[in-house]
Amino acid sequence: MKGSPRFILSAGCVAAAGLFFTMGQFEFLDVLGIKRPVQVLLLLFLAFAWAPFFLLGLRNALHEPLFLLLVAFLGIEVLVTKDTLTTIEMAVAASLSAITFSLKDEESEILLKSIVAISLSFAVLGILQFVILVLFPELTPYTISYRLQPEKGGDYHISHPIAYLGMTSGEVRSVLGLLVTRGQSFLREPSLITAYFFLPALLSLTLQGKWKLAAVPLVIFCMLSLTGSFYAVVLIFLVLFPFFRSARFRQRPRFLTWAPLLGSLLAIFLILQTNFFEELVTLLFRNPLIVSQIDLLEFLDRWSSAIGRLQTVKAYILEAPLGGVVSSKIPTAVGLILFSYLKASVLGAGLMVGFLFQVFRENARRLAEGRLGAITAALLAALFCQASFFSIYGLTTASGFLILALTLQRLRHLRERPASAGL
Repeated sequence: MKGSPRFILSAGCVAAAGLFFTMGQFEFLDVLGIKRPVQVLLLLFLAFAWAPFFLLGLRNALHEPLFLLLVAFLGIEVLVTKDTLTTIEMAVAASLSAITFSLKDEESEILLKSIVAISLSFAVLGILQFVILVLFPELTPYTISYRLQPEKGGDYHISHPIAYLGMTSGEVRSVLGLLVTRGQSFLREPSLITAYFFLPALLSLTLQGKWKLAAVPLVIFCMLSLTGSFYAVVLIFLVLFPFFRSARFRQRPRFLTWAPLLGSLLAIFLILQTNFFEELVTLLFRNPLIVSQIDLLEFLDRWSSAIGRLQTVKAYILEAPLGGVVSSKIPTAVGLILFSYLKASVLGAGLMVGFLFQVFRENARRLAEGRLGAITAALLAALFCQASFFSIYGLTTASGFLILALTLQRLRHLRERPASAGL
């Protein structure tokens, strides 16, 4: 009996991983028509499995900026917007984050492995679908996402088995002269790849043994998605990596903590107060030398998308110069800091900056201790930089907040492990 509570807690971690792929914008269970029943069953099991640990988790979570932010969001939903579904989602997000912050290394590893295993399964299916569509492009129309949207009766229309490998936007791009269809698995749109596939890929590198290999197909699928959010992280990584690789800087965790955070805040200032990024994007994608290559790498031409998102950010901030709730549908281009500002004013922005500081600090410390490789640390820093000022795709749902909390907790647990060079 002594091991029973620990077994139940571990089973709850597996259930939470399942919930990660049902509470957000991953639509596999929607296609099967069983999303709501599965959600209810998982939530009921979690209420049973994790309830005894909730008070402990709550005590620990009171010191966590992310949990306090979720409590603020929950209060706003209850008192101001009064959106029932969003209120439930924020309540679940707050509860899951509270428990996650109390998990020990063993339990957080079970949760992470479960998420990675599920994500890996869908990534392999997505890669298979990508290959099939390259060989048989005439099958692309059967995978287009709008064909899988609910009809009046609420059912999804599947007209070909290939749709069960994943949905696509139907958007065909040219890569080195080869026409390929952008993959997105069962996500509502390709930009969600970062939250559901790339972040699990990076976290898999904190695991031991063969689990690290899961990062390979996960990253390959991210590349095949041809999504701008993934390649934006890669660009930021190229800027940060020399500092994370340098023996001089990697032994200065304070610098590697503050540089990404202050860089993100500077990026927000430039987006709101200048046309710097619009001019930079125009310079890149309207440069004759680059335009001449776009026919070969057509998916890199993100000019209109980037400009539109930058202008959207400015428009929303102008609507709420003092913060506060402007809409229940805040655009996904605002980044985590501005999203928190729009939802909960200065308090929200401050708590999110506090959380990001924790992530950057633990990331830099694990690098300095040799428990995290330079590539992994730089990629994590790049992902959170990009998410902080320009993209919240998938990260502001209950699923997103769960993996944000898990990321911080996993970085903390690495200090308890033997040093390992790794990536």
